[in-house]
Amino acid sequence: MRKSLAICVTLIVISTFFFGANIAWTNDKIEHKTVIVASTNDEWTSTKLRIMEGDIIVIIAAGTVRVGEWTGDVDADGASNGDGALYGKIGVGAGFLVGAKNVWVSDNEGTLKLKIRDGVYSDNSGNFEVRVIRIPPEAIPDSEIVEAD
Repeated sequence: MRKSLAICVTLIVISTFFFGANIAWTNDKIEHKTVIVASTNDEWTSTKLRIMEGDIIVIIAAGTVRVGEWTGDVDADGASNGDGALYGKIGVGAGFLVGAKNVWVSDNEGTLKLKIRDGVYSDNSGNFEVRVIRIPPEAIPDSEIVEAD
């Protein structure tokens, strides 16, 4: 049930980005940030969003980065070896692949940070513009039960 709810909310939120649809309800608990993640930064970039267990996180990353001479230009999904991919980390937990588009229900708590995966950052260029949405469970309106005809 929780996974279905997360998928429904995600589809609504994503439709606003791609189709300009209006959400019939608003909630000031939903947070939306745009974060620039530089390919030359070997440290984690903070989104300044405090994630709680059960939050639905939506990430959409735009742009390309050049990751060294050999890898070349890649989007946030990265090259086949993973270089140039957008990674995330919540609190002091381990890093995980985010990619260009991702949605998940958090099972960790802490500040969400982002980073581009690479071994040598000095020969990189470009950045990703990353839109991050945090939807706490209490921001989701109650649903109406619809019975089959």
